[in-house]
Amino acid sequence: MRKRFLAAWLLTIFILLTGCAGQEGGGRSETPTTEGHVHSFGEWQVVRVSTCVEKGERERVCACGERKTEALAIASHTPEMMAAVDATCTEAGHGEGLCCTVCGDFLSGQSVIPAKGHRLETTPAKAPTCTEAGSSVGAKCGVCGEILAEPTVVPATGHQHVTTPDISPTCQTVGSTGGVHCALCGQVLTAPTVLPTVAHSPVETPAVASTCFSLGSRGGTQCGFCGIVLTESTPVEMVAHTMQGNNCIHCDYQKIRFDDPDLYDSSYGYDFLGTLERGSEMQTLYRRLDEIARKFHTDTTVSATDWVSGKRLRAILPAASYLDLGLTTDDLRLVFSYFHMDRPLYYWMTNYYSNNSKKCTFALQVDAAYADGRDRAYYNKQIYEAIEAYVALVEGETSAYEIALTYHDAILSAVDYLYASDGKTPSEEIYAHRISGVLLEMGAVCESYAQTFQLLLNYSGVENIYVKGTSGGRHAWNLIRLDDGGWYWCDLTWNDTGKEHDGIKYQFFCVGDNEYINWSDARLSRINTLPGSQTFIQTHIPFDMTNEDAWDRVYDLPARAKTVFARSEELELGETFTVDGMTYARWDADEVALVSVSVSAQGALTVPDTVTYRDRSYRVTELCAVDVNGRFHNETPVIDDDDVTALVLPKDLQRLRYRTLAGCEKVTRVTLHGELIHIANDVFSGCTALTEIDYSGTMASWSAIEKAVNWDRGLTSYTIRCSDGVITK
Repeated sequence: MRKRFLAAWLLTIFILLTGCAGQEGGGRSETPTTEGHVHSFGEWQVVRVSTCVEKGERERVCACGERKTEALAIASHTPEMMAAVDATCTEAGHGEGLCCTVCGDFLSGQSVIPAKGHRLETTPAKAPTCTEAGSSVGAKCGVCGEILAEPTVVPATGHQHVTTPDISPTCQTVGSTGGVHCALCGQVLTAPTVLPTVAHSPVETPAVASTCFSLGSRGGTQCGFCGIVLTESTPVEMVAHTMQGNNCIHCDYQKIRFDDPDLYDSSYGYDFLGTLERGSEMQTLYRRLDEIARKFHTDTTVSATDWVSGKRLRAILPAASYLDLGLTTDDLRLVFSYFHMDRPLYYWMTNYYSNNSKKCTFALQVDAAYADGRDRAYYNKQIYEAIEAYVALVEGETSAYEIALTYHDAILSAVDYLYASDGKTPSEEIYAHRISGVLLEMGAVCESYAQTFQLLLNYSGVENIYVKGTSGGRHAWNLIRLDDGGWYWCDLTWNDTGKEHDGIKYQFFCVGDNEYINWSDARLSRINTLPGSQTFIQTHIPFDMTNEDAWDRVYDLPARAKTVFARSEELELGETFTVDGMTYARWDADEVALVSVSVSAQGALTVPDTVTYRDRSYRVTELCAVDVNGRFHNETPVIDDDDVTALVLPKDLQRLRYRTLAGCEKVTRVTLHGELIHIANDVFSGCTALTEIDYSGTMASWSAIEKAVNWDRGLTSYTIRCSDGVITK
């Protein structure tokens, strides 16, 4: 401050001494100095423009360099309408109004909006890894992102070294040297070296001698380290049993016998006799007859020598006396009737003969064809071999339902009902009324069907009863006890359809008294199903003890099941199951029908030849829909998948039923096999793209197939490719 004052004082003295004078106003002026010099100032020059916040300045200069300055008046504001500005975290905002563009002062209308301040947001900590640093918790503004608290760096942890042990190689796996890896991140730090496998160490396997119960083997080699077989040990066939009687001396094998009459006997009649008046005496006569019959059947060195006249000669066996038993002729007839029903094996037995004049004797009559022991030996052998073949069908089976169904189908497949020469009345041939009619496949009537079924069930341990009664005439059928403990009727005779409909139907298989038996379905060449209106007991009237003729007095029968047979353990006829998207229904003992397809084939669809369900294998022989009652029908197509373009049907398929494949619009090729015997109307209806039929049989076989008139309706042109040529339409 003092320096400024001193400078001003010195300047004043200088001016006075020089005598320079200026001129007032805007023009040049002269001002005398103390030395006689007069200042001559030039025009005013603005050196700093006035603003609204600061005065300006002007000056004029004398030739001598003297300057004269003067302040200018302060300027007015420069107003401008300013838009509103939002406040930020750190800067205030304002509303809309006038503002000076020079000084920024608000002139009118603008209101200050205070700064919002930061919105604190923490940044999570990041854990360090073996190779990357981490960080502590930090903070930043959640609005503007400004870092408010810098996170602290956490150094990387570094690898935690773990050494892997050496692995010795074997003959099957490679080994390795030890390596190093990180226990935290798993990174391999030092890779192990692979060691190749070592050679096998062969060890001889000794030969094993075959026995009658196990295969033998020739010696081979295997590795002593890993046990793998290096040289196969080939099997040696079992040797034959060394039999002593019916038993092998080396193992527990027992020869299955089919020549023991006890295997086929029933005892229902004998037991019932014991409940009657004079029952004990009648059982005694029964046993005497049994002894004579058994000896005659098993001892083929014996021939019947006595003869009586009749329609044909019949031999008479040695007589059994009943004089000591006090029995009536009615009792004799009842005893023989029950003996006949209990002993189905005695195919040679025709009737009985009694002679009251000769000490009351009672003898069995023999068909003359079997009176000679040599003939009987021949037929016995044939019958036992036939029984063995039937029994083989149920080997290992324990289900009464399965055993009964298998025998039912096998019997009806083997033989047809035998009529007399008029083609209407039942045959009177003796064999047609005995097991020989079925087992020797000579033809049968109801007695032969029922006795054969009885005999086979007895052998297999299935409880059953031979039943006599009426069914539009004298008739015989069976009552069997199934796995649920219930008793069910079976009439094989009425289930035999002869040469039509595969020869078999099932209306009379395992039914109760009040089950309908005259229903019909696709098995009988119907398109739809037809419900039944008659029950079994309405059509089959068993004889009972009230009959006047002792021959027709039949033992009391157990009460029949009240409900339809159904067990979860069994697959009943008509019951469905699904395998691999295809649904099947049981058709018969060992066959199923494909009833629907729920899996999309996306091109080719092959229906399998066989399918396994519950450890049973079934042949696929039919394509046929089924209803909820297990009745088959052809009202809906079995295969109608729009995605199928090629179709391969099972090799054992015998019939293509009505509209079976209708709806397969994109099928271009179908494969059929030589077992096919019938093609119904409209099988391919809707298969407009079908042009190729592959047939594994010959052209002659194709021509022999029974075809309905409109079997190919819906097809325009097609080619049938047979094994020996091509047929084109």
